[in-house]
Amino acid sequence: MHNAAWFALAMLAVPVFAGARGTGAGAFQEARQVRELLGEDFDGAKLAIRHNRRIGQLNLKTGQFTELVTPGRDKKFWGTSGPRWSPDGTLILYAYGGRAYVMREDGSDHRRVLEHVERLHSPNWWLDPKAGELCYTYKDNDGKHSYGRHKGVGRTWLHRPRSRKTVKLADFPCDGQLSFDGTHLTEAYGGCLILDVPKGKVHVVYGGRQSCNSSTSPDNTYRIMHLYLPHRYFGIRSKFDKELWKIPHPKGSDEWQGPRWSNHTDFATCMAKYGDVYKPSIIRISDKKVVVLKSLGGSWGVSHLFLSSAARKVGGPATAQEASDRPPEWARQKLKEAAADEDALRAAATYREVAEHFADHELGRQAEKALAAAAFRRKLAAAKELERLEALAERLVEVQGAKPRHDDSRFRERNHAVLARMVELAAKLQEQFAQTPAAKRAASIQERYALPDKTAGPGNDKLTVLATIEAVSKVPDPQTKLYPDLVTYIRYRVDRVLEGDYDGKRIIVVHWGFREDGLRPAAGYKPGMRQELTVDLFDAHEELQTVNAATDANDIALIPYWALSVTGG
Repeated sequence: MHNAAWFALAMLAVPVFAGARGTGAGAFQEARQVRELLGEDFDGAKLAIRHNRRIGQLNLKTGQFTELVTPGRDKKFWGTSGPRWSPDGTLILYAYGGRAYVMREDGSDHRRVLEHVERLHSPNWWLDPKAGELCYTYKDNDGKHSYGRHKGVGRTWLHRPRSRKTVKLADFPCDGQLSFDGTHLTEAYGGCLILDVPKGKVHVVYGGRQSCNSSTSPDNTYRIMHLYLPHRYFGIRSKFDKELWKIPHPKGSDEWQGPRWSNHTDFATCMAKYGDVYKPSIIRISDKKVVVLKSLGGSWGVSHLFLSSAARKVGGPATAQEASDRPPEWARQKLKEAAADEDALRAAATYREVAEHFADHELGRQAEKALAAAAFRRKLAAAKELERLEALAERLVEVQGAKPRHDDSRFRERNHAVLARMVELAAKLQEQFAQTPAAKRAASIQERYALPDKTAGPGNDKLTVLATIEAVSKVPDPQTKLYPDLVTYIRYRVDRVLEGDYDGKRIIVVHWGFREDGLRPAAGYKPGMRQELTVDLFDAHEELQTVNAATDANDIALIPYWALSVTGG
């Protein structure tokens, strides 16, 4: 056993469900829901999970958490990553401080692996289906870099223990594990992508927009699971950029964190945030059924669910039909479906799928021709604008007692910046993309929110005030926070309006608390400090919609409305 001073082995099994009276099935409040969700897999279901810095396993039948190891305090980018079950569910893999470790499910035989690597992050298992060899993948840098600027900042590797050979998989760091057949990797941070390793081809999905927490489907369907930003949804997309599922965070929760596929293709786990604590959730993907383990005591970290039925399948998890096995009839049917599909984004994904699987066939050329047609390109451009319009509609904030319409002054005042952009986008769709399905959908959104053809005045307002700090949302220790960018909400008492119109006695201002290059001045702001602030509308800043808030931002009991734009952090 490795005896480094930074961790301790616990091997202590305790009930961790609030109010648990025993350790049998039914010892926690959600037991019946979990049993209904997992069916025959419930009896052997187990989570490899983090709890209060401890790594261990949670038996879903007994409600017992077995503490196995306690790593040291997290470090920026090189803290704890994992844990992950081995394909047969007997071993747990995790990393801490840039080193990878393996232990048995009872905590025994704890040892370091991948000793030849100075620093690594996000180790994963990969069982070679041909050789039967249990291998490791990992990335050698965990700095957060946008795709396209990855080169030179890190790589992704495959290590074969038998031969002690290490093979480069990608010239940039990938969070997601290898597909079952070892041909595809996924990555989600600055961009969302699926890498075809043998071909060296990158499939950029979700428009290449920022996302995070990549997980690869445990089969050969080459799908990516990722968080949308902000974290109201996690979703699944194919490498042809078809959105297959989009699962909203549970009602009453603040957001999702850490979606991860189980070893079963139809199940995943994700952390639901409630204030300052996170609770594990088990999700059945096919019907979007979510069970949150709210009765778990304390706060929990990212988990990996193991189900024995998936591990028992001969040849591994269910695999997709190989491209060479797909008959021309399949392609012809897909081409018909795409031609009739009013959703141009979905149709484009179907055409791309046919084009790849029939690259040297007339059917593939037909798909390529359909993608390149001017009429279809126009529909696709309109669909992308509609996607932006619908994303804006999701950001509208309800106002108690007000109708969600542009002609309700209270609703309009609260959502002024977002509504102004919605008016502009809806008008653009009607003028430039008339008669397209996207324009028709935009018309229904215009009607729902009573959007005018044009909006008077700018989509943003500026204001300068002299104000005194009353409350500050806390910026966590840089070593323990999850993301390199973080904002803090600060509530001020307005002493005097120096420029602009504002009738309120208090104002919320959103400051940068932390950027990737370090703490910002606002992280040290205290109640009683007096400042002159020039601000503009928070909702006018699209870049701020995807940034995490400080941990107790919800305790600032006013709607965040303004963003610092000229002075300060």
